[in-house]
Amino acid sequence: MDQATIVVGIDGSLAAAEALRWAAWQSQLTGAPLVAVHAYTGDSGPASARADFHQAEEASVRAQATAWLRQALASADAVPYRTRLEIEEGPVREVLARHCAEAQLLVLGQPSRSPGRDAAQPADGRASDCPVVTVPSRGEDGTVQRHSGVAAVV
Repeated sequence: MDQATIVVGIDGSLAAAEALRWAAWQSQLTGAPLVAVHAYTGDSGPASARADFHQAEEASVRAQATAWLRQALASADAVPYRTRLEIEEGPVREVLARHCAEAQLLVLGQPSRSPGRDAAQPADGRASDCPVVTVPSRGEDGTVQRHSGVAAVV
């Protein structure tokens, strides 16, 4: 049986980069593989052009997500045990919920000052299938946006 993964949601934000760096540290600490997940909403168009457009759109999204991943990990204090990038079309909550089904942990960036339980809720309102850690983002000046701690388990 494969080892359960650490899943981190990425979207190019400062909060997501901070979450990715924390998840990399946790991956190194535990030896769990890190799965960076980026969900995107595709553009709908005529059915005849959809397949070609979808391939080009997915390639563009993958290139952008790969750049986010590399940039965040370049400034990380730890190198993840093993890293995989997953790009999936669909609503963020649904995509993350699917990845949580077999994960040991979901890590999310928290851009606001208060821990956000709703970010960890799948679209149908059920609690996540795995523990969720929200990591506060750092401001442009590098200071942590304070709330109840460095990371919150929700």
